[in-house]
Amino acid sequence: MIKHKRAGYALLFTLFIIFTITIILSQILQLSDKSMQSSTQIRNYMQLSYLTKDIIKVIKKAPELKNIKDADTFDAFLQSFSLIPIKFKDGTKAVIEIKPSSTTININNISQWNRYQKERFVSFLRSYGVLSPNYFLNLLIDITTLKSTLTDIKTDLPSLNSAILNKWRDFEKIEQYYISITKDYNILNIPWKKIISFEGNGLDANYISCELWNLIYFDSSNNIKIQNICHYKQIINTLGDLSLSNNEIKDIEKFGITTNTEKIKVIIKLFLKDKKDIISSFFYNIRIKKVSNVSMAF
Repeated sequence: MIKHKRAGYALLFTLFIIFTITIILSQILQLSDKSMQSSTQIRNYMQLSYLTKDIIKVIKKAPELKNIKDADTFDAFLQSFSLIPIKFKDGTKAVIEIKPSSTTININNISQWNRYQKERFVSFLRSYGVLSPNYFLNLLIDITTLKSTLTDIKTDLPSLNSAILNKWRDFEKIEQYYISITKDYNILNIPWKKIISFEGNGLDANYISCELWNLIYFDSSNNIKIQNICHYKQIINTLGDLSLSNNEIKDIEKFGITTNTEKIKVIIKLFLKDKKDIISSFFYNIRIKKVSNVSMAF
């Protein structure tokens, strides 16, 4: 069994206080009369925009993030600040969620995969009874590559010609296209949301699902340490702790797997009175203090 450290970091609680005070003050100071007189949609947009900008400022200036040196300290940070509720004077509520960014495979990179990655993906689909896994792989390669013509999907579904996937609705269209050609409904059995996403790079061994372990490593079900990680959330600090051979470690590293998370994903959900919640998110690299992929969805 791997020893799971749970050291306390008093300074991290300072960050929570900074978060709360800064956000509340910013709402009082920054929501101008002009924005309040605008339409409800514009007002909501501005409120979330201000909130996002304030959180980015706090994160960039927080000296407590320097305490994150390894897998244990990163996990301690997440334990303290994974979910932060906020309530404003006007009754509006928000939740700030902080989580590791490297938990799923960015499916948009599939056309760049090497032979090992493609073979593991095909074997993974086959383990769920998918009858034509190579064909589904080719569909994904076609959709995420501008000039690839391995299948007819771009001709039949011209709306997917952008060479990038960014929403589940489009991914589901690929599944339905596969079914229409192969009559194989087993593709719907794949737990996609546990293994893929449409952004980010790399994987943190401490935070990926058991399903994703079964994809990147052919014998994860028989590896006790991997099972302890994915079922009991025990922390490892190096891939050497997995008791794999050097060749096996080299293989799983082809998926960009590591134990050193550099990025966090921050999700801000603003709960509105009309029940139409709005969300913004961004990635933050704690090593180089860089914000990326800021987005907002209504």
